[in-house]
Amino acid sequence: MNINYIHPADQLVMFMQRIYDKGEEFHKEGVPTEAFEITLGDPDVKVEGKDITIVEDIVETSHSMNYLLEYLKERKPASVAICTLFYKPEKFLHEYKIDYVAMPIGNEFIVGYGLDYNQIGRNLKDIYVLDED
Repeated sequence: MNINYIHPADQLVMFMQRIYDKGEEFHKEGVPTEAFEITLGDPDVKVEGKDITIVEDIVETSHSMNYLLEYLKERKPASVAICTLFYKPEKFLHEYKIDYVAMPIGNEFIVGYGLDYNQIGRNLKDIYVLDED
């Protein structure tokens, strides 16, 4: 998982991307959090006392988000907000709040607008439901 930083005034905004050990970026049901590594970019960036907004493309089970929140909690930010473009409430397995949701969706697998299936569909300008047949 790579995270890029934008430093407006006193707000720290974090963009998350999941990168798996094999160097492949793909959706795989049941991949444990340990299958990828979180790197927080510049190790000199201090989050203590900062307001952090995590911007996610899609929140499903949210295992990786839970891992990141635990990691950040140890670093004592002033606050952490979570913003997502797509949210699958039926698959969400954790207790924390998703602060900003652009669009709740069902359990269908979607591609397009940056979301892919085995590197396919990422560059589509619209969102499509993947046909499982």
